Amino acid sequence: MPNMFVILSRPWLRTLPALAVGILLLGCGPSGPATGLVSGAITLDGKPLPKAEVVFYPDAGRASSGVTDDTGQYELMFTYDTRGCLPGEHQVVVSTRVLSSDEPDAVRMPELIPRKYRKKGELTASVEPGTNVINFDLTK
Repeated sequence: MPNMFVILSRPWLRTLPALAVGILLLGCGPSGPATGLVSGAITLDGKPLPKAEVVFYPDAGRASSGVTDDTGQYELMFTYDTRGCLPGEHQVVVSTRVLSSDEPDAVRMPELIPRKYRKKGELTASVEPGTNVINFDLTK
């Protein structure tokens, strides 16, 4: 069996690890997969729903999420610094029972959303490349 140090002493073999890493990184560009921008409003019984978490779950791939502001408006984020959502069909879940990120020992907020909207299957959305405005009018 050849000595590993003898094999790695050949100049062209020393470049193999760097070449392998370079090839792997080619598919991991800063842009990531194509996303469609998604924003909209969520109301509950006709009133804006503040501080609700909305999550879009694609058939395959990473979910996107957002939180509504005081007027019920939301914008989805694919990652911490990438806006949007994977194009395609999504199951949507809405909940007001989220932890405050400001306080590590925060108590959960009371849930205002009926159970049917807090599980996959009741709400769906289709996301296209480009800009999408998707509103949800929830009822108790």
